[in-house]
Amino acid sequence: MTLGIFLFILGLSSSPSAFAQLAEPGFSAMAHPELLPMLYPPGTRTMQFSSQDLTGMNEDGDLLKAFSKYLIGPNEHVIFDAFGPGCLYRQQMNIWTHWDYGLTLNPHAGDSRIRFYFDDNPRPSIDLSVDEYFGGMKAGFAPFTFMDSANAPDPVIPGDKRFAVSYYPLTFAKRLRVTVTPVDSIIKDGLAWYQFTYLLYPPSLNVRSWDPRKLDSSLVSSAARVFAVRGADPKPRAGNRSSPVSIKLPKGTAGTLFSVDGAGALASLKLKLAPFLIETFYDVRIRITWDGASEPAVDLPIGVFFGGGGKTLSVAPMIPRRKLANMFYGFDGSTREFYSFWPMPFWSSARIEIVNDSKEDIVVSGDVEQTPKDRLPYTKANSGYFHAAERLSSEEENGVFATALEAKGHGHVVGISFYSQDYSMDGDEFTYFDGNRTPQVHGDGTEDDHNQGWGGAAYQTPLWGSLIDGFTGAYRIYLNDSYVFSDEIKMRYEFSTWEDTKKAKTDIITYYYLAANDRRLIKVAPTALKLTDKLDIGNANDESLHDYRIDGQTWAGALTSSYDGYEKNVDLDSLTKDGRAFRGRSSFNINIDPENDGVRLRKLLSRSGNGVQIGSVWVDGVELAQPWGVIFNSSAPANQSWVDSEYELPARLTRGKSRLRIEIRHLKSTRNELNEFRYTVFSHVGGR
Repeated sequence: MTLGIFLFILGLSSSPSAFAQLAEPGFSAMAHPELLPMLYPPGTRTMQFSSQDLTGMNEDGDLLKAFSKYLIGPNEHVIFDAFGPGCLYRQQMNIWTHWDYGLTLNPHAGDSRIRFYFDDNPRPSIDLSVDEYFGGMKAGFAPFTFMDSANAPDPVIPGDKRFAVSYYPLTFAKRLRVTVTPVDSIIKDGLAWYQFTYLLYPPSLNVRSWDPRKLDSSLVSSAARVFAVRGADPKPRAGNRSSPVSIKLPKGTAGTLFSVDGAGALASLKLKLAPFLIETFYDVRIRITWDGASEPAVDLPIGVFFGGGGKTLSVAPMIPRRKLANMFYGFDGSTREFYSFWPMPFWSSARIEIVNDSKEDIVVSGDVEQTPKDRLPYTKANSGYFHAAERLSSEEENGVFATALEAKGHGHVVGISFYSQDYSMDGDEFTYFDGNRTPQVHGDGTEDDHNQGWGGAAYQTPLWGSLIDGFTGAYRIYLNDSYVFSDEIKMRYEFSTWEDTKKAKTDIITYYYLAANDRRLIKVAPTALKLTDKLDIGNANDESLHDYRIDGQTWAGALTSSYDGYEKNVDLDSLTKDGRAFRGRSSFNINIDPENDGVRLRKLLSRSGNGVQIGSVWVDGVELAQPWGVIFNSSAPANQSWVDSEYELPARLTRGKSRLRIEIRHLKSTRNELNEFRYTVFSHVGGR
């Protein structure tokens, strides 16, 4: 690793929290999977644009209701519009096949144009057909033909393609807009799907917008090599120490497979299980405990930890017989082997235990590889402990959604294994970060969320794939599109009404990193956010306390609505609030923690009929470089109107202060007005 890629966002001496990120966004981050445990700096957020139906029904992909956010001219549809600094890491699209009471090839769909506009440049920096961009019909079209990029051939219809995926990173300093100009056949069919996942970084980070003329070819090549790895350790191994391990356990007993004192990281686990049976695959458990914690960070069936799952589902008997190989974990039923290459740091001790709950006497043997402390590219202060968790859900018991993960603290999700039975692939993903009631990641179908389409198939790539299909037994690695949370995360998949069997079940395993705390109770990790103020618009007392003022008011009153709804219960999260709208400006005071690493504003607004709302932001009389942009199409009905939108204030304008004067000025909107109902203020405090 060269010093040139090191970029400290917050210096260890100048920041109260001492959080830092080593690698620059884009190719640098992608080329260094060994940095995966590093906590993202305050103000980093994971977001997604997708073709999900805002009405809460199942009309995802509808060209005007879901696909298009707004139009440029008569037929150029904006599908992505984000204000930076940020990086678009993941792009999944499905336009080549359409539904006509069966899967039907749309032979000209790939002729649709896709354009990328950086930093408000009126001319696109990328202007290609969709086929060219995803490297489909014109394979080899540089530079978009690697990074786990795939234009997947349909295993059922010869010559057809179900979907395309690309992990080519596109960094943007100020803004990135992506548009699609569809061909007539898509307009006539009216359906097209996509999911574009991106990270937004703190405003203090100087991100350079993508420019192919300025790319470091050696860095691009390094990233490409990492993204080609499947079944081998993608991380540097120089200086690692290898330890052979073996343990015999009679049925009903437990023992320690590996234990070490000191600091370092588990870099590789390669294990064999004998006998390798369905029963031992699911009834022998692996437990991993860091730094003498009172509870293990991993406590899962051994087959589940390494990528299997579904013990209580109908797929269970077939899973142990198969082979799974991705970038970080896998198993092989024929060789009876397991492997894990997740980097797993510890700072005083690490212990791996095996618990034999099966009815067989077993032997577990293999090799544990460690990275010593002096070769770790992070510290305890800016890294997290590795965790893995399993959640079982059923439609009969849970009804509305299956839970993949609920966790408190500061961390990021890096992987998922998803097993299901009688589950409809039309179930959307709803992921909520930090108490935000709007899902910042709202998908348009489970198999699309797993990078597939039209149900998917048993593809296996380094970052995504399946033992069965895109929803019965799939996996996805969130290498650079990690799900970042500062306070909490809730990952959910809805039980769709498309196949309302009432029998659906899921078994979902998530892999994630979580910050430590002083008490070493790893499951009670510290938050990196502190609630410091709240302003309810329309409340006379609140408005007086915050010296709230408004110019150019166009509306005032109360609204009853709900947030993004599930198909089975569209009013699941309803709320009645007073608010105001204006086409001039509003201003108010807020209280913050002086020892902050920046401040997060959360605004409650209504998007129904007014999906695009963009305003400039001023702090103590200083205009910030990036506007506050809220981008939805305007199809959301009145009963699903609420949005919690967030904006990050830079530490250079907030640190050392206990109060700020905020001003929001109208710039652009669908209805020529901005509306606001509540402001919630959080100070980034780094777990204090």
